[in-house]
Amino acid sequence: MHLMNKKEISECIGLYLGDGLRSMKGSSGYRISFTNNDLGLILKMKRFFNWLGIPNSRIHAQIDIPIETTNINKEKIEVLDKIKMNSNKALFRIEKRRKSSVQIRAFSKLTREKLNNIIEKESSQLNIRKASNILRGLFAAEGRVKLQKESLNALCIATSEAKNYELLDRILKMLNFKFYYSKAEFYIHSFYQFKRFKELKIHVLHYEKRKKFERAYKVLRRNFYLAEISQGSTAE
Repeated sequence: MHLMNKKEISECIGLYLGDGLRSMKGSSGYRISFTNNDLGLILKMKRFFNWLGIPNSRIHAQIDIPIETTNINKEKIEVLDKIKMNSNKALFRIEKRRKSSVQIRAFSKLTREKLNNIIEKESSQLNIRKASNILRGLFAAEGRVKLQKESLNALCIATSEAKNYELLDRILKMLNFKFYYSKAEFYIHSFYQFKRFKELKIHVLHYEKRKKFERAYKVLRRNFYLAEISQGSTAE
């Protein structure tokens, strides 16, 4: 039995709600899968699959390599090494994309049912800590930092499924975020909201999104304190 703590399990549920699939139709009716371009998250979800009872021997990967890659064979070896997979369990495709992306998948009716039950239980028993952990996973999977004009930085989390919408709405309200919903995305603005995001460490799982968030936060913090100083000078 592979061990995961409660925080990791909640984060993985968030990741799965964002970038996972519990196939319900056709010949893939028992499939569960997860896709992402952050190989650290792929490895984390591979451990989650192990925790659910799926051995590595039953986990397969589809790996998409950017067509512009200089040394494709080297890239294949490096990706396999980072996600700890054997080549006989991986299918490679050469695609037009910015960086390598990996989908891990397995077929198991019992595991899919177990995963459904865990998600339902976690969703129905929310508290502040659990909500933060699930949101951390959701943001790593489906979140983005929108950088436009310096005063219009926003955090966006996409969801088109009704169940995910209801859950994300409850989580954001429970964590005292102010937000609005538009075109299948939740939007969070303002320095105070970014600060709350940072305090709860919602941004930390996905490497590139963490870096982008930190850049946006610095801009917002600078603008906020410059405005404070300007208002103070005007008042004097």
